[in-house]
Amino acid sequence: ELMEDDSLFENDITLKKFVLHSASALKAELCNVDTNGACHYANTVTLDTTLTCTDKECNADALRVVQVNDGIHYEYVRPPCVEQVFYANAKKVIFKDRSLDSSCANPLLPYASEACCEGQQDIVAERSPDYLYDQERVLYSTADSRCDAMGMGSCDFNAIEGIDS
Repeated sequence: ELMEDDSLFENDITLKKFVLHSASALKAELCNVDTNGACHYANTVTLDTTLTCTDKECNADALRVVQVNDGIHYEYVRPPCVEQVFYANAKKVIFKDRSLDSSCANPLLPYASEACCEGQQDIVAERSPDYLYDQERVLYSTADSRCDAMGMGSCDFNAIEGIDS
């Protein structure tokens, strides 16, 4: 997985970001507030405990990049080599466009976004309007549920409508 956003997002004001709620325990931890109420942001933060989710955090399968305050973002970097090499029921994942890249992924881990089609003959998929942020990664079951809510199904596609290539 890339540890940086697509360069197209660098100055994109339409980018949908995941902004932490003011009551978020994660926001409080990342803020690292002092006795005067000022935040002291560290370059690297390791969470020692599991935090209780707040608001939309509870609907996310994974929080990859979060906005703590204006101009302050943190990225979650998954530890390497902590998953099984072999797993059951692998699913095909495609990077935006069939001609660019595809691979297999574990459906029980958040590795892809939803791609929804009206039928298996569709070659252009749609993204659910309920996605939480751009470049969000979800479980296969979440992707399937979002497609079902649109009256569509997960599909093998050539491209996803509405995503810049």
